[in-house]
Amino acid sequence: SNEYVISENTLVEGDRLEVGFDVSLLNVGEVENTATYKIYDKDGKDVSQHYDISTNLGKLTVLPRELSVKTADMMDIIYDAEAHQLKEYAITDETSLAEGHSSVAESWAQIVNVGTVENSIGDFKIFDADGQDVSANYTVKFVWGKLNVDKRAVTVETVNSDRIYDGTAFSDASHTATGLVDGHTTLVKSSDSLIDVGSIDNRVTVDIMDGEVCVSDNYDITYIYGALTVNKRPITVTTLDRELIYNGAEQSSTEEDVKIDNLAATDSLGFVALTPAKNVGEYENKATVHIFRNGQGVDQNYEITYQYGTLKISQRTLNVKTESAEFVYDGLAHTYSEFSYSNIVEGHRFKALSRTSITYVTEGTVENQITEYVIFDSKGEDVTSNYNVVFENGTLTVLKRDISFITASAE
Repeated sequence: SNEYVISENTLVEGDRLEVGFDVSLLNVGEVENTATYKIYDKDGKDVSQHYDISTNLGKLTVLPRELSVKTADMMDIIYDAEAHQLKEYAITDETSLAEGHSSVAESWAQIVNVGTVENSIGDFKIFDADGQDVSANYTVKFVWGKLNVDKRAVTVETVNSDRIYDGTAFSDASHTATGLVDGHTTLVKSSDSLIDVGSIDNRVTVDIMDGEVCVSDNYDITYIYGALTVNKRPITVTTLDRELIYNGAEQSSTEEDVKIDNLAATDSLGFVALTPAKNVGEYENKATVHIFRNGQGVDQNYEITYQYGTLKISQRTLNVKTESAEFVYDGLAHTYSEFSYSNIVEGHRFKALSRTSITYVTEGTVENQITEYVIFDSKGEDVTSNYNVVFENGTLTVLKRDISFITASAE
């Protein structure tokens, strides 16, 4: 600094003081100020020896130059798994570099994943015209811009898928993903399932992977769901032919006569209702089945086709035995009503309505036949047609009548 003042007393009129400063300072710092001086009169003669000069030279200080640097913003990046940098900055209008100086920014911030970071500079240097680093001579205030990455839109669409009911959980996580960064893949996290007949949204959730690293947070995932459908399982229920003997009560086949194919391995027949028949005849051997899984009815999961056999109620054999009898001819018609029977249903009764008769010896021996009969059940209803009556007939015989007569004598 070449500035000075005379703090006490004055020079003689016409004299002048010349001061030469020996110290200079370029870079930031502080040094003691030194100077040389001479006093000359008006004629230019050195008169310094005529003065008693004391000095207070002070210090020479160079302060850091203030500089304000603002980095640029980059806000419109869509996630693409690449590292992004924006190497742009400006020195604000209110500050400036010293003449001939230049600045260089190195080691910039970068952004890959969704979010916002400061667009910071890791290393900022200032050089003079000779290429010397003079960064220490500046106080730099940074205003960081922003780097922002937005989520990438991706659409995951699941398939429509269906299966025949088999009693197990059905799921199909097949899907397509549109909009992924090249090289990224999906990994299924969860997939809805369906056991019973019906249809639901085929809901699947996925993580998006970059190799072994999950990058799902960088994506805005939209799901489009297909349908997951379980269709009815076709089965055929077949009843066998069955012949039963009339017993006066309703009768039906047994469960052993019911056959079923294509039943799911998880399920079983839990109840079979068989249509009964009572009287002699041929009927469809109808059955209604109910199917269970783990104790729960699952009939709704089946499309059941029935193929019925024949339930035949056959006549019951009733054995009737008539007794034999002999009559002495008396000119009257004779019948004999004694008979017995076996194998009749308990509570039923056999009633003979008419029989064969015999009058004359010349008829010989005839069968003691019951020519008309009826069978009643315990309610008095005619059930004759339900029986096959087999007769074991006795005989009826008219014996000659013994007579004697005496003729008169004549002379």
